[in-house]
Amino acid sequence: MSIKGSEGDKMRVSKRAMIIAKIKDKFPTAKCFDRENDGTLIISAEDGSVDNDGLPLADYYEEYITERTHEFGVSKELIKFLDGFHLFAEWENPGCLVVCDA
Repeated sequence: MSIKGSEGDKMRVSKRAMIIAKIKDKFPTAKCFDRENDGTLIISAEDGSVDNDGLPLADYYEEYITERTHEFGVSKELIKFLDGFHLFAEWENPGCLVVCDA
């Protein structure tokens, strides 16, 4: 279940905004946004975002990564970071990750 809420659910909206800010703080090159049509938190995998080691945050086709640094094409650094908020990322399509409640 992705972290999204109804129009009146201000707590969920502020949680998404806080998570977006924290992701951008930790991974400055990350393009992360709250998708307007359904409130889903998205991390782009198409914009060249990198982790703190300069490796791609997400690489669906696993062309530039290894099992040591990534799990199912997602940076282990990002996985660990999201886990700290009881969240995880899963592929919506090869171009983006959806952030979900754990």
